[in-house]
Amino acid sequence: MALTLTQQPAPFLLITHGVSGSGKSHWTQQLLERFPGAIRIRSDVERKRLFGLDPLEDSGSSLGQGLYTPAVSAQTYERLLELADGLLAAGHSVLVDATFMKRDHPATVS
Repeated sequence: MALTLTQQPAPFLLITHGVSGSGKSHWTQQLLERFPGAIRIRSDVERKRLFGLDPLEDSGSSLGQGLYTPAVSAQTYERLLELADGLLAAGHSVLVDATFMKRDHPATVS
């Protein structure tokens, strides 16, 4: 019984998909509480980190401009998957919180 309670589930990868404001962050937060030790990677946070901004800092960018150009989005999604790949390899479960709405966004981890 004690062994069962202390065993961690096998590492898993969950990638969200959906429009902004659809509840992805809410549900990944719920999963974080359900799976202690899982790590959530958020596109909004990583996008800002790539450009040296604090996660809560306003980028001043509007849709399609600044941090939201197709090139920056591609760079952001590539970074999300690099992070997920490394965390999975280290034995962590990973929740990737992003829209993944464009066909050219990578949806798998190599």
